[in-house]
Amino acid sequence: MFLLSFNLCHSSGTDAFITLFFVLSRRISLLKTVKKYLSRFILCLVGISLVGFGAFYYGVNKGQQNKAPQITSKLISKRLQESAELTSSKYYYSHMGEFDHQKNFYGWKIPFTKKHFVVAYDGVIHAGVDLRQVEVTVNQNKKTIDLKLPEAKILSHDIDQHSLKVFDESQSIFNPIKITDYQGFAKDQKAKVEADAIEKGLLVQAKKDAVQAVKKLLHFNQNIESNYQIHIH
Repeated sequence: MFLLSFNLCHSSGTDAFITLFFVLSRRISLLKTVKKYLSRFILCLVGISLVGFGAFYYGVNKGQQNKAPQITSKLISKRLQESAELTSSKYYYSHMGEFDHQKNFYGWKIPFTKKHFVVAYDGVIHAGVDLRQVEVTVNQNKKTIDLKLPEAKILSHDIDQHSLKVFDESQSIFNPIKITDYQGFAKDQKAKVEADAIEKGLLVQAKKDAVQAVKKLLHFNQNIESNYQIHIH
């Protein structure tokens, strides 16, 4: 009798334990499933948030980049000043000059004191305008930009040293040729060539070319190209 009761009790306890184990297993499995899908849901939310934030940031940044700065006299002057001196024309030439010198005494040329040489060389003169002196006026109502350029001038004058040739050089022991003779002669010849280039219209052409160059420079700005008329004097 006792054995039967024990078996019954033992059987009932075992079944209860198995039932409890089964229930707990189901709950644990359910919790794992919920946790799994909850993690995926959270990851999806984070991903969507990042994508949304990225799109918003890109849109704001793109909008700031596409927003053209307001065209003002100060802005244009700054852009032009960055180019400083604008070389708009170049004058290439070949030149030959003659140097003669003889010592004299109260207008009387002293014998055996003559020195002489002939020099031939190539050079280039750069002419243009100083963009730092441009006067700029912007009319927002009429959408016009007026610029007053300074007069064209010679910006630089270079002699090709490799082309330099000296002919018919002669001198006297009483009046030898010195380096200062060449330097002074070169300076004088530069001035003569520049005067000749100006007489031939170098600066006039440089001013005309500068007008076109400045227009092209400003037209790099799409806002100016599309919305403004440029007048250059």
